[in-house]
Amino acid sequence: MREWGGDRVVLHGDNLYKDIEEALDGKKLSLVLDTVGGTPVGELTKSVKPGGSIVVYGMQSGQFPAMPPKEFIYRGLSLHGFWLINWIRNAPRAEIKEIYQTLGDLVADGSLSAEVEHVYPLDQFKEAFKQSLKSNRRGKILFKFGATDVISK
Repeated sequence: MREWGGDRVVLHGDNLYKDIEEALDGKKLSLVLDTVGGTPVGELTKSVKPGGSIVVYGMQSGQFPAMPPKEFIYRGLSLHGFWLINWIRNAPRAEIKEIYQTLGDLVADGSLSAEVEHVYPLDQFKEAFKQSLKSNRRGKILFKFGATDVISK
């Protein structure tokens, strides 16, 4: 996380809330982005200011986010889900093109990267899809296209 610009890093463990409080030095968060799901989300809510938001965009734990209902009722927190394909289906095409161009430029100059777990040839698509559905992967699953993978009409 520090390599990607994070100046405060907290790891999930027995003292999660205490570690978060120390890292925040008395401040509260307005937004939490969560890719894990499960009970840590409930712990994170304690560090979110009233009216704040939690956005879940993954479930690496294999569990749905667990938040106490009182956080919604008494503190006005909101929980949102983000799934990229829904955004792609609904966003204006010009916006999608602009964002993908920006992301492409960041990848090209090395500012943005993603770990790749495995690259499969196209004829191993079943194995690739099976691997892509596993929780706790350490990176992306990609296809490598070769000359024999090109379909002609």
